[in-house]
Amino acid sequence: MKAYSIILCVSLILGVYPLVGQDGNSNEEVDQNQNVPEGLMVGDMAPDFTVRDIYGQNISLKQALRDGPLILVFYKGSWEGEDMQYLFTLNDSLSSFDETGAQVVALSMEQDSYTKKINSKKQINFKLAQDLNGKVAKSYDVLFKVDESFCRQLMQKGNINLQERYDAEQVAMSAPAIFVISKHGKIMFSHFDFDSGNRPFISELVDVLSSHGPQRSEQPLLEETGGEPVKKSRKKKKGRN
Repeated sequence: MKAYSIILCVSLILGVYPLVGQDGNSNEEVDQNQNVPEGLMVGDMAPDFTVRDIYGQNISLKQALRDGPLILVFYKGSWEGEDMQYLFTLNDSLSSFDETGAQVVALSMEQDSYTKKINSKKQINFKLAQDLNGKVAKSYDVLFKVDESFCRQLMQKGNINLQERYDAEQVAMSAPAIFVISKHGKIMFSHFDFDSGNRPFISELVDVLSSHGPQRSEQPLLEETGGEPVKKSRKKKKGRN
């Protein structure tokens, strides 16, 4: 019982909560009565956007691509521990993209007062920006509405008020997704998975940028943390080409 209590306390502190069932297919946070997104495909033209970062500076896709390709990261929010772990991993790996000239922009629909707190945990050296109305998430087909029972669950388990964080009665957020966009505005790589713990390896992103070859992640890979994946296995996810 004592060991269980310690584990529970650590989980609450880290803000890590299981968002999918153990089989990797049950997305209990998704309102199944609404359209379930799948993410844009490789070869699609990336929809243009203009967003504001946490320092109040505007970022547009068109402007960003003048300097090279873009890695566009969608994440649920600062309350999701695995989202944060991946952002920190990306931050530690920025030098890997130097030769390709790629920039990184990470978007969430969470209120900026919460996003700004990410820097209090670790200084992020890429752009953290807000998609408060979900316009960008919708255009990239990663926007989903959250089941109300999941909101209650998070509130009961960790005092995480999603309605407050997203400033909405009916909470909507962006599903975890990564798009690598070429300098010419085409999607070269697309990865979409509701499970925040399943993200591409940094080396996979570097390979895409270096080869200039478009590809869809056939099987979601896991983030690199000291060379070891966060989870050892998962069911294979069908790719879309």
